[in-house]
Amino acid sequence: MNALSRKVILVALGLIFFNCTAAEYDPVANQVDYLKKELKLSDEQAAHVKQIISTAQQQAKEVRELNRGNFQAMEEAGQERRAQTDRQIEMLLEADQKAKFEEILARRAEFDERTLRLADQLGLTDDQAEQIDRIHRESREKFETMRESGGDRRAIMQEMRKFREESDKKVEAVLSDEQIKLYRKLQEERRDQMRERGDREGRGGRDGQRRRQW
Repeated sequence: MNALSRKVILVALGLIFFNCTAAEYDPVANQVDYLKKELKLSDEQAAHVKQIISTAQQQAKEVRELNRGNFQAMEEAGQERRAQTDRQIEMLLEADQKAKFEEILARRAEFDERTLRLADQLGLTDDQAEQIDRIHRESREKFETMRESGGDRRAIMQEMRKFREESDKKVEAVLSDEQIKLYRKLQEERRDQMRERGDREGRGGRDGQRRRQW
């Protein structure tokens, strides 16, 4: 076997390994493992919880596809879905498990919507979610200060873009390698949706101007 053939084989094996590694990460399993440890779930309880969360994740995917670019609709659907999921899980628990679960829910109630959405999508532990929530709150306060500054709009947009990139790096520092890959994929999907929304609004504005001209 010559050097070129060996190189081709190594590259192919590397790609196979990368794809398998990426496919192995399961946010649902990560959430179930966390709850199983925190609540001391039995195997049977954990299996039911996995089914509940898997169904909720599938519903979330369908809602995202149905409401692409409509972030308010996705947020409202997400809140309702999480409340329903929490009720279903609570019905499976014993008294001492319910008390611990209520503590977990009380902590999560302090998180903003972006953090809760990422917790669902990435299978965050509460420790990860708490760190990311602080980053999100810091970002929101910074953006509000920038908007209220009244400076040059282009300069403000550039500064906001730079700060957003820094915030993304801070978030990634909290995540595992597998979560980072999924996080970047979700960020790209969100940017695509925002571009689609901007295009639709732009076309609507142009169409409205044409109608007014007629």
